[in-house]
Amino acid sequence: MYFFCILIALLSSCHHKEPKVYRLSKSLDGDSMFVTDYNCRVSCEETELRLLGMDAPEYDQDPWGKRAREFLRSQVHDDTKLFIEGTSPATDKYGRRLAFLYYQEANKRKFLNYEMLRNGYAQLFIISKNFKHATKLKDAEAYARTHKLHIWQETNGLTMSPYKYRKLKKKAKKDILRHPEEPAKQATSGSSQESSI
Repeated sequence: MYFFCILIALLSSCHHKEPKVYRLSKSLDGDSMFVTDYNCRVSCEETELRLLGMDAPEYDQDPWGKRAREFLRSQVHDDTKLFIEGTSPATDKYGRRLAFLYYQEANKRKFLNYEMLRNGYAQLFIISKNFKHATKLKDAEAYARTHKLHIWQETNGLTMSPYKYRKLKKKAKKDILRHPEEPAKQATSGSSQESSI
């Protein structure tokens, strides 16, 4: 019986797997980055991440895009241990792995998505009713709004949501790429009418 108990204990400990540890390779803005295996130092395979539940200003959305990235970099350094919650490698339409990301600070793991919202460097961006951590992330944004932190400042805060900014930028790019000989379409009283540029 003694050996049977030891065998069960050994088998159960084999199934307990420590979470993979990552480190920051490059931050793109306040909600997307490249990470790599923490122990890899040369020719490392990178994984692009997009933080879930939040939407930070785009890097060129002055001045808040740069400030959001700076805040992220102040929390997560090149040698900071990073942990992705869960094992599901869900990706967005750009192939980025969607993640709730934790980082090691002293003897405590901190939730990066939450910290970005609570410190006023991102807006809440929840895509479904049953979204994991929804209440915690909503509370974080509410705190930043109430205290008028960073993007929530009354006078110099963010003037356009990152989502709307991306949409307008995409539309402008599409308009620029249209061939000069191609007529633009305009809607007039419910019908579409072509006019030359």
